[in-house]
Amino acid sequence: MNREDLDACIENMVQPMMYRRWYRVQKRVMTGAGLASISLDDKKFVSEQNRVLLVVTGEIFDREKLRAKLWGNGDRDTSCDISDMLLKLYFRFGVESLCGLNGLYIICIWESDHKKLTIINDRYGFKKLYYWFSKDRLMFASEYKSIVWHPQFSKKISE
Repeated sequence: MNREDLDACIENMVQPMMYRRWYRVQKRVMTGAGLASISLDDKKFVSEQNRVLLVVTGEIFDREKLRAKLWGNGDRDTSCDISDMLLKLYFRFGVESLCGLNGLYIICIWESDHKKLTIINDRYGFKKLYYWFSKDRLMFASEYKSIVWHPQFSKKISE
């Protein structure tokens, strides 16, 4: 799928969840993937570095503990947004550092060079995660209506 098709696909996924006109959409399209987050404010929920893209939606508590962990390991930039902080933790400590965080969230990490997608849900699954896998695509969202619009999506129940 090319970048224009990915961008159009993301727009179609986002539209059903835009309940209010003041919602903000942050999105990125990279080779092989496109990710987006919808928020109520201008906080940054999408970060990209070294061809790795991280998107977070929801709320993560205990941010000060995460900042302290980075500070204790030599990172003095503690003013960063949550997505930047999570990406730094991922680079420094690996995916395990993002598992079991306190909060209601979904974190998605796309590694463009390895074509690897990692999705992390909060430990109790309070932040819903819906997904659909077809031959050539994986679509996921926090609301099912962002997926069912796709023409290839079948609403039949598998038996």
